[in-house]
Amino acid sequence: MLTLRHVPHEPISPEGIAAVVLTSANALPGLDEPLRQLPVFAVGQATAQAALAAGCTNVVAGPGEGVELAALVRDRIPPEAGTILHVCGEDVRDGLQQALEAAGYRYARLVVYRAEPATRLAPRTIEALTRRELDAVLFYSPRTARTFAELVAREGLTEQLRSVSAVCLSEAIAQEIRHLPWRSIEVAARRDQSALLACLEDLAAAMIAQHGVVPGRGPFARGR
Repeated sequence: MLTLRHVPHEPISPEGIAAVVLTSANALPGLDEPLRQLPVFAVGQATAQAALAAGCTNVVAGPGEGVELAALVRDRIPPEAGTILHVCGEDVRDGLQQALEAAGYRYARLVVYRAEPATRLAPRTIEALTRRELDAVLFYSPRTARTFAELVAREGLTEQLRSVSAVCLSEAIAQEIRHLPWRSIEVAARRDQSALLACLEDLAAAMIAQHGVVPGRGPFARGR
């Protein structure tokens, strides 16, 4: 649902920066090497694992919401230690900056990528929806959910969603697609990928218990 575009920036010195916050693994390619040696606070286990794989040496995996991540920073880093640098995309959710500044931290944002919404569904997805071969769609963000809803309507495929379940990372994401006629809408217990996949597994188990097999026979689609 999104195409990521790198946003160039001047090299950032780690001097005066106490910690880096990552709210998406998509920001990692733009994280300068010196910054990878600082404490990194990452939203969710998946982003934390990606940060470790990218060479970050001190990674703390936090919860999936900005306000909760700010609380984790407060527990580990004193405000006088330096600036908290948020390395991110152009579009960020409210909460993190407000919570940090309210606690007395200096907050700075470094935009390293932009996400451009798709202008149409992939031909394979259109075909799978038309043939009713999709069982579920995974949604990772409100923006991708909103984009998917717009493109499905544009293709005239809204009614095909009656045989598809939406599996959402959060209630905020689910709100973007509740107007569509899904078979069901499931929301993960926590805002991280492991909880999302557990939600999907529970859905599959419920379908098997009800029908003997999972309805449909095609691939799953992801709305990242």
